Amino acid sequence: MDRWQVPTQADRKNLLFFDRRLYEHGFGMNGYVTLEFADESLTVQHYDLRGSTPLLEEQWKISGGQIQRMNVKQNCLEPDFYGPAKWG
Repeated sequence: MDRWQVPTQADRKNLLFFDRRLYEHGFGMNGYVTLEFADESLTVQHYDLRGSTPLLEEQWKISGGQIQRMNVKQNCLEPDFYGPAKWG
């Protein structure tokens, strides 16, 4: 798969999001993740280098010794950012 080609359905089997947005001088947006633990739940927030609003927010929960993703919310709807809101 080409670096800038949008992943096919088969390619994104385990892919949560794909970011083709560019920052300056052809570099990707890059970013960081925050983790918030509370009892048996975990909130994961994905940010780009602007860091003002999470691109994606994930909710995880431990139940019966198993960890399960409960919810994914995509906040970034910019062109060239692909995730659950565009993939369905």
